[in-house]
Amino acid sequence: MKRKDYLSWTGIFCGSAALLLVWVSFMAGPFSPRATLEGMLAIKAVAIKQATFAALQGKELIPAARHWDIDRIINMVIAVLSAAAIICGVIGGVLSENRYAAGAAILPGISVVAFQFALLMAGGLLLALLFFSLAHGIFT
Repeated sequence: MKRKDYLSWTGIFCGSAALLLVWVSFMAGPFSPRATLEGMLAIKAVAIKQATFAALQGKELIPAARHWDIDRIINMVIAVLSAAAIICGVIGGVLSENRYAAGAAILPGISVVAFQFALLMAGGLLLALLFFSLAHGIFT
């Protein structure tokens, strides 16, 4: 009787879904509406005013709870699916499932993490280049 590679196939499915979600999120996102800069400044100014009045009246300051929008939910689902793909691939490899299937389960999970890390590094590099160009423009 041939053994089925259920964990590896589950990992392949989870990794592929995570990779698809990260690409859709990168190409089409953000999905939740964002406030303009003026709107964010107005909201912060009102929050500072209310916190100041509450502190002067001796009331306890309650921090605002972060709300769950669709972008935050998608990022959480991406993280869970990529971790599930890596874990299923590793467990499938430990249980002596087909090593190619186990590797194919691990690869999409790692590529999702690597893609997000590469985007973070590219953004940091662009930010550093911006600061260096501003400093060069100021000091020359």
